Amino acid sequence: MTSRPASRGFLSGRRRRLYIGLFIAAVAIGALAFAVWLFFFVGNGRDTSRAGVSVIQARLIAPDKLRLNVNSCNKNAGVSDLVETDVDVQVKVVADYDPSPLFVQECDDAVEVQLAKPLGDRDVVDKHTGEAVRDTSRYLEMSVVEARLIAPNEVMLNVSSCNRNPNRSPGVSDLVETDVDVQVRVVAEFHPPLPGRADCRDRRVRIQLQQPLGDRDVVDKRSGQVVRVQRDQAQNARDDVADLPDVPAPKIGDAPNDAELEDLQFIADQEGISLQTAIERYGWQDNFSLAVAQIQEAVSVAFVGAEIVDDSNAWVAFKGAPPQAALVIINEFRSSHRGVSVHIRTGKEGLTEEERSKVVTTVHYAVYRDPEVRDATTYFDRDTSQIITTVVLDDAAPDSAIERLKSHAETKLVEATRADILNSISVVVIRSERDVLGGTEGNR
Repeated sequence: MTSRPASRGFLSGRRRRLYIGLFIAAVAIGALAFAVWLFFFVGNGRDTSRAGVSVIQARLIAPDKLRLNVNSCNKNAGVSDLVETDVDVQVKVVADYDPSPLFVQECDDAVEVQLAKPLGDRDVVDKHTGEAVRDTSRYLEMSVVEARLIAPNEVMLNVSSCNRNPNRSPGVSDLVETDVDVQVRVVAEFHPPLPGRADCRDRRVRIQLQQPLGDRDVVDKRSGQVVRVQRDQAQNARDDVADLPDVPAPKIGDAPNDAELEDLQFIADQEGISLQTAIERYGWQDNFSLAVAQIQEAVSVAFVGAEIVDDSNAWVAFKGAPPQAALVIINEFRSSHRGVSVHIRTGKEGLTEEERSKVVTTVHYAVYRDPEVRDATTYFDRDTSQIITTVVLDDAAPDSAIERLKSHAETKLVEATRADILNSISVVVIRSERDVLGGTEGNR
């Protein structure tokens, strides 16, 4: 059979026109689809143009309220899903989607989350990534009310934490020394105070300085104010006699005073119990906090911690055998509150208050003085026995700097304490995406 060239040319022309037609139709359909996408995802359909964003940092601003820093910049971020369980708080944050390939992340959006109950020990889980938020702070900044020099390079701070559980004691999260002042920031794991007691001074924090205080000021970094320092307690006492009311110092065996009775009556009304029951359940807790404060000051080299367990049980822990001075204070409390059991824990585990202050200071300065670190905040987590330092690094600093900082801090910690210190505690360094930590002001 012979070929038919004319027929081949006729069929080839039809195919060409068919392909051209299909191409034009595809372009038209693509253009229409793109227009629909623009309308619904970038234009009027704004609700469907929101996408999940990662939670960078979670920070308590009240016992039951979190502030989340998320990976979006001025994009109207908000919570789209919140689930609370006994073990965690699962949250998903969405923000306006920016389809531009030229989008550059220059800031973090902040989102506040109101919880149904205090966060406590629960994890914060980012539902967008399915992972726990690593940079989670359960601590609130506390005001430093006054300070007292107890040694040339040791200062005792009175802090307005109103923290009724001594196990939730505050600690130094930031300490900066200059030639003219000592700048300190104190944090405490939040524990609600009794009503009307928001400005009490029932906690004390000891800080170890690199150099003697001398005539330098002590500055509370939370408020930016200079703190009154008792450099000569006897002289200050004489100077302040005219300004102070003639009120005896509180004692471990004291019955609740009028103000405390008002607080207890409020609790009784809230819980539907009698005033006497409220006194039996809670009236001893202030005196226990006073006893623990006295123990901390008397035997800080041996004191490890203390906790109110329930309405009638508490414990105090020491490194090794309890010192006689501490036993005297505990027995005074026991004799005045016979319905309360105070258990004494002893052993080699755990750091004393003095040791905690030293290790936190050592790690903080080891990290903070690195040339690639712009800001840092450090605290000791009792539950995990970790010294946790959150840092802001220079923009050009690689992520590998975190491991280098951790290794350097561990080396300095061993040099400052003992060779086996890392068997009982660990160092954690976390890189923050924020420009400033712990407030609006920088540390340098």
